[in-house]
Amino acid sequence: MPALAIQYRAFRGGLSDVPVMERQRETMQAEGNALVFGVLAGGGLLGSLTGYFCRDLYGACRPFLLIGNMVVVQTARRQGAGRRLLAELGRRAREAGGSQMLLVTESGWAQAHRFYEAAGFGEGTHSRLKKKRKGTVADS
Repeated sequence: MPALAIQYRAFRGGLSDVPVMERQRETMQAEGNALVFGVLAGGGLLGSLTGYFCRDLYGACRPFLLIGNMVVVQTARRQGAGRRLLAELGRRAREAGGSQMLLVTESGWAQAHRFYEAAGFGEGTHSRLKKKRKGTVADS
């Protein structure tokens, strides 16, 4: 978790509370609907992502996988870390009978979008809108 907190800070700014991250990871593991993967090499964390299985009521009611917080450190890009992360997540989604994988990314990250397109995610096929929480949930 400390390495992941450092990665998030470099990627998104802001500090992460490592003890809270540890407790959250334990909760996620106990619930059984989240996957957190990392690529380690040379004693360091090169990349990570989180996938969340969501129950669905549509069609055959198969779960779908929501991917968030994918990060690959600048020095490790174009070396296969991101592809390995997505491949493992895709394998797990297939094993769970998932209907699709949805990816959340920022609109201005053109280089990341090209990577996701090459990985099979269709750019421009759908729109996603995001409302960031300010203050408490009640404020949203």
